[in-house]
Amino acid sequence: MVPKVFTLEEANRLVPALEKAFASVYDLREQLGMVEKDLRNLQDIWGRQLLDPANPDHAQYIALVERKKQAIAQLGLAIRSITNHGCMLKDLQRGLVDFYHERDGDMVFLCWRYGEKQISNWHTLNSGLRERRPIAELEIIKEAGRG
Repeated sequence: MVPKVFTLEEANRLVPALEKAFASVYDLREQLGMVEKDLRNLQDIWGRQLLDPANPDHAQYIALVERKKQAIAQLGLAIRSITNHGCMLKDLQRGLVDFYHERDGDMVFLCWRYGEKQISNWHTLNSGLRERRPIAELEIIKEAGRG
């Protein structure tokens, strides 16, 4: 499959949608963590007895299991809402997304991190976060190629 190649403007137009999607991912992960904690607490208290429909906490257990399933499904949708734009999700935890971009015939990544208001960095395809370079440098290279 041929990757989508973005201009800087196209990638920057996606930033608000990416911010919203990552906010949803982080919220869902927090919800999932709380549900899992509640499930562990019930399991620590009751063990296998929790599976017995006569158990006083069985209904709560079933409800928590259902909430967990729903949160996992919603998390999957939120993640797909990020990747469906054609960008590459590099690190969910840190909110890193890369966009293929052509620079003087070579492919590079425009690099965005959750919390940044616009794309302000890039890096080569075989480097990563630590090797990010300012977008202004890309523009200087582009201008030098025209002169």
